[in-house]
Order: sequence, then structure tokens, then C-alpha cells
Amino acid sequence: MTSSHQPIATDTLGGHQKLGHADRSAYQVQEHKSPFWEKVPLDKDEFARFEYQSRAIALTTGLLRDQADSIRSALAPDANRTPAVAEFSFISGSWAMEVAKEFPDVSVVGIDTMSSYNRSQTVPDNCRFEQHDLNLPLSKYHQAFDVCHINNMGKGIKDHEDLLYRIPETLRPNSVLLLTAAYSTFETEDKRPAQDDLNEGEPGWSALLAIWRESRKLQVKPGKPMEQQDQWDEILRNNPYFSSGGTRDIHIPIGPWENDLSEQAEEAAKVNQTNALQFVRTISHILLKDGFDEATINRWILIAREEIIHMKPRFYIRYRLGWAVRNEVEWTPKEYSKPDL
Repeated sequence: MTSSHQPIATDTLGGHQKLGHADRSAYQVQEHKSPFWEKVPLDKDEFARFEYQSRAIALTTGLLRDQADSIRSALAPDANRTPAVAEFSFISGSWAMEVAKEFPDVSVVGIDTMSSYNRSQTVPDNCRFEQHDLNLPLSKYHQAFDVCHINNMGKGIKDHEDLLYRIPETLRPNSVLLLTAAYSTFETEDKRPAQDDLNEGEPGWSALLAIWRESRKLQVKPGKPMEQQDQWDEILRNNPYFSSGGTRDIHIPIGPWENDLSEQAEEAAKVNQTNALQFVRTISHILLKDGFDEATINRWILIAREEIIHMKPRFYIRYRLGWAVRNEVEWTPKEYSKPDL
């Protein structure tokens, strides 16, 4: 099914763009700011990939069932104010819209870190969208939320420890923080990192892994770990503004090749498969812009598409989920070096 897209109405609130509801099937694009992602082709196919990725995360996490009781407690009706939920995201805001549907008496805002758009779904009346970069101060949202979900946290966030110190400013006492991030490596059937350093023609070589390996070379910055979600447990444990917290990992296959998948996991696997096909196209554009050999990329694309469609070799994507409960300690800023924006 296809859908038409028209510019969405906007107005300005405190320097942030608020997406109006005049056309709820539209999107608006803000320029990417990171050196790697500014090379991404910002077209409807790439918007669709964001939507697939968002859908996969939404299916994978649900409403983060591990914390269902804490979430419902934080969103309990209050005679003095309307409970509020925020999704900070790099992608389409599907999670925010799902929460708005499940909790119609709650105010939900989707705050996109880099680009603001919603693509194809009808936005519930209790949901709106704004644009703000999480690497910048958050004083606009001081004690504004009862539940906050930082979705797909690996994208666009320069320093996870710094953000997780600052995000409590936006949270009310006893509120719930949720975190999700996809790992940047593919994993094999035995849930180990796939070997991506093989040369074309060697046994076990994969075109999909080769394309991803070359893209990682452009993304990794010296001195900064790519998988900062590995540090979440320690960061949350040492954070003075949370009374409890934790993490867990889940694996979703690229394509429904695993036996005995639940209905939800099977749908997530199919979405991962569709997203992988679009991912190959996106990354190939970036590699070509960076001067990679065109004939090699074109050959790898054809092989990678066959690998994804036929699910050979079989790969997983690993997601890390995190959560924490805000205590009543008053938040104060700390002295730190301004990040290099």
C-alpha cells in the first residue's frame, strides 16, 4: 500500500518545532547532523527504513513488559495533572503512538533527536511530535514526564553516561526511564558475533557482513566505544538519581528462520528482514560517496539481497533493553566539557 506525503503544519514553541495535526500522514525532515548520517539519502525509501526499524523495536520491546507494573503505576490517573510520556528517538515515533493508543488519558510526546516526521500512521489526539537534540540541554522538559523512553539510543547520542546523568532532570519522582538500543554487529545461530573479517571467496564470507563491516569503519570514532549500551548497568548503578535499574538482551532473527517464534517475534523478524534489504541500499550509497569501488558494491548488493531473502546465512540482531526508576533526589547540573557538536 502506498501513501501520499504533504508538508506538515508547524509552529514554534520555545525554539522547538511542534508538528501539527493538520495532516497526520505527513512528515517533515530536519537535516542530519552527524558526519556519517549526513551521507544518508533522505528520500521516501530511507524514511520507510526508519519506519521498519522503529516497528521492529516496538514489536521487540512491546511496552517493555518487564516494567509493566512500574509503568502503569507511574501513569495512574492523577486529579492534579495529566500523566505524561516522552519518546526520545532518531526514528519515526511508532512507540509513542502505540503508547498513546494504549493509554488514551495520557499525554504523549515524540521528541526526535535528529529528524522529525511521522510517516504513515494516524497520530492519536493525545500524541504530538517535537524536534530536539538530546545532546543539548533539556531544561525545557524539567520534571515533565512520568515515563521516558530513549528509543534506538545508539544513534546520534555522543555520550551515554552524560545523557543518563542529564535525563533525570526531565523525570518526576518515581517515574520510569526506558532504554532500547540495537547492537551494531550481526550474530550467528549460536548467538555469537558473526565473523566479518573474511575476504570475498573465503568459506563463510557474507556480502551482508562485508557491506556492514565497511560502513562500521566510517562510524567508529577513535576513543569512543561503539556499543555504549554495554556500560548501561554500571552507569545506572552509579547514577544518584535512580533507585533501581537493570538491563537485559533479546535476539530477533533477520527473517523468520527460527523455529517456534511467537506471533509477535515472527512479525519482528519479518520487519528485520525488510529493514535489512533497505539497509543494504542505504549503506551502499554511503560507501559510494566515500569512494568505494562501484563494481564491488554493486556485486555485493546483489549477493546480500539473496542472502537476506533466502535467510542464508542465518543472523540475529541483538537488542539491549534498559530501565530505571527515578528517586526523589533533586537534580542538579554538573560541570562537564561541552560535547563537540
